[in-house]
Amino acid sequence: VKPNNASNQDSTIPAARGGPWRFRSGKTENPFRSSTRQVFLENLSNDDDAHIIDRTSMFGGLFKISRRYGVYGLTRTSIDLDLMNSESKFIGMPVNRKDRDDFLGTKYGSPLEIQVLYLDSDLCVCTTGQGLDGPVHVYTK
Repeated sequence: VKPNNASNQDSTIPAARGGPWRFRSGKTENPFRSSTRQVFLENLSNDDDAHIIDRTSMFGGLFKISRRYGVYGLTRTSIDLDLMNSESKFIGMPVNRKDRDDFLGTKYGSPLEIQVLYLDSDLCVCTTGQGLDGPVHVYTK
């Protein structure tokens, strides 16, 4: 990158490090799949409970999955979740929608525990619900 007094014609942008994958707060992106996680624990309206929404987009948004988890347990070291509903869309049109009653008796009907591995005022490292053998999410302020 050239200094500020250089002409705009000659300025170059440095190449991205780490390839096409970018990791942001609650967000993972790559050319084929991207995901976001929104956490709603406080400052909620009177008719809304604490919840987490996971959204996954594949192939540039052609196929999307949205899952809403209700928070039923919260401690310093873990968040206990229950899958409330799931919706799949293909080219923006709903393909599949399931609610809490549809998950009973399936692997999705069992509670999900997210473990908090590290937490301070600027950084949080959590498991994704697959325990210590699965990937982790890193959140920054």
